[in-house]
Amino acid sequence: MIATIPYRIFSRSIICLLLPLTGCATYDSDAPKLLFDEIIIYNRSLRDIAKVEMHVEKFNQVFACSRVVTKTICSNAFSPRTYEGNAITISWADAESTHSKADLMVDVPDSYATYINYTAIIEIDKDGVYSAYFRENASWM
Repeated sequence: MIATIPYRIFSRSIICLLLPLTGCATYDSDAPKLLFDEIIIYNRSLRDIAKVEMHVEKFNQVFACSRVVTKTICSNAFSPRTYEGNAITISWADAESTHSKADLMVDVPDSYATYINYTAIIEIDKDGVYSAYFRENASWM
């Protein structure tokens, strides 16, 4: 019995450490390719935000907006490209402070058409990044 106690503690510790990792969102690179051709930053907060920067670490690319008035967007359109599931870091400033969210992933829909170009939408509210997702035909709401 004494020999099994450390094993039980060890196995429970391993399970407790691994369990949170199973809920992490990942993008299956073997899945059919999702195409996107625009990024929209939507300011859902009640304050204007400024110095918005979205940095794609893998490619060292930056998309920036100087100011996004409350309840409006900043967008960047480009030639269609395949979503690769690369983590991004987004930062912005409001009247109170500077904010940053690292390792952000855009949620891929459960089903999507491989022949349609999607828009990546990142919504920011008073508490930070509210959501990040792809939307078909995102002529702005």
